Amino acid sequence: MRVSRAIRSIARGPLAGVMAAIIAACGGQGSPTPKPAPPVVVISPPGPLVLTAGQTRQLTASADFAGAVFVWTSSAPGIAGVDSSSGLVTAVAAGGASITASTQREGVAGSASTSIRVVAHQPGAPPDGTVYFGFIMRMWDALTNPAFGDQRPFAARYRDAIDNDLGGKTPTLFGVPAIWQEADGTMNTFESIRAQIDLYTDKVSAAGVPYLGWSAQTGWDNGSPGYSGITTRSIVAGSLDGYIEQFARDVRDYGKPILIRAICLEVNGTWHYHCSPGANPALTKSDFIDTWRRVVGIFNRVGATNVAWIWNVNTFPKSPVTWGAEKDIAGYYPGDDVVTWVGVDHYDFGDQADSNQDPRTPAIWLDPHYQFAVAHGKPVFLAEWGVRHTGSSLSPLQQTRWLNAMFDYFESHDQIKGLAYFQLQHDRRRHLEQAAVPRWTDLSLRRVGQLLPIAMTTITGCWPTAAPVSGRRIDPALPTPAIRRNWWLLRGERSLRDPLRRFDARALRPFPCGRAGRHGGRIAGA
Repeated sequence: MRVSRAIRSIARGPLAGVMAAIIAACGGQGSPTPKPAPPVVVISPPGPLVLTAGQTRQLTASADFAGAVFVWTSSAPGIAGVDSSSGLVTAVAAGGASITASTQREGVAGSASTSIRVVAHQPGAPPDGTVYFGFIMRMWDALTNPAFGDQRPFAARYRDAIDNDLGGKTPTLFGVPAIWQEADGTMNTFESIRAQIDLYTDKVSAAGVPYLGWSAQTGWDNGSPGYSGITTRSIVAGSLDGYIEQFARDVRDYGKPILIRAICLEVNGTWHYHCSPGANPALTKSDFIDTWRRVVGIFNRVGATNVAWIWNVNTFPKSPVTWGAEKDIAGYYPGDDVVTWVGVDHYDFGDQADSNQDPRTPAIWLDPHYQFAVAHGKPVFLAEWGVRHTGSSLSPLQQTRWLNAMFDYFESHDQIKGLAYFQLQHDRRRHLEQAAVPRWTDLSLRRVGQLLPIAMTTITGCWPTAAPVSGRRIDPALPTPAIRRNWWLLRGERSLRDPLRRFDARALRPFPCGRAGRHGGRIAGA
């Protein structure tokens, strides 16, 4: 204690200068040494980064001193993991994470972080031997206009279709109709459309993939020359880039796979004034192509890689008949780099008396589109298909045979990987004229079967005792080949005859059976 007081006295007295010199000569231990500044760390490439689930990305770090050693950490390893020593990031699941690189210099830590957003894989084609299947149905809960048929809430209608049309198997995908702008000028954001997606996932199944028909039109009435609203020409001009970019960001943030049939749903037709040159002479094929590439480019730029793009055209018969559809579909094709699926719409229209357009021969209508898809290495998506089109001349019995022929075509053309059945009536007037047939709109698949006096063959399945008849397999429980199986069966017969019980609607794999029938194991669900 006395020594300390003596030292302090010297430091304040006449010998203070001598004391300071002595302390300095001894290494300056008399005052604290200032700590070095924290290291400056830089991560490359800089964020934010967008990765697809399963993708990896090598990050590197540098500091403002030589020999720095870094430790890497992730704020959410379940979304984006990182190797602690190498900085290799692995995207795991949709969401956001922060990746940090830390180092030390003389005991002082420094770090830097970058953000990672992980998005889901875009939904590609299913394995060979299976197809994605789903419905396009009316999605409202409150329905007051009897012209639209079934008045029940959405969940009840969809559950009925699953239980009775699909044998209890949940569809892989579900159609969501949407337009860019309402007739009153309101732009439809993805968040507003999300309500329809949530309606399905909350009330039907959380497993399905949304199939969004995102048509770039104003209002639902785009089929008259008096149409005034969004067109492909106005999109190319860039006036809607802000809307598209925000929509793309919201889709990216949704984070789950989504199928988008975009812009013009049947561009080679003569009925869409917002996008089809055949309907609106002021528009060109280049307008459509440039619009498509502009939209997909914006989605890619913001990292919305969870989208699969369905380029969609309408079918047509052999020349000289066209049914209002231009046959130069290549002239509308925007390029392999911006198309995931080749989509085709086809219904039961045609003239049975004309071999160039007989609706009972699907190959007449579908072959050109199938061959185009194969040539471009793309899977085929039946974006809309079904019976009771306004232009159909088929009786209910003939409609069932048409369905038979369609499934024969699907079975023999392996690049057909997606089917979206249009589960509602096209023409409201027909419904009103045939009011004796209840619920003529939704659930039209089962309506065909219920209108028939006998069950007709379409799919026979995996029973090992079934015998081939004319290239088909018939249910041995039925007495003669003349009374054949029907894909859409009468109520009450599902326990024996519902063919979709042979298909596994989970995990996108064929239902296991000992020996596949003519159509065995083809339909996959979610």
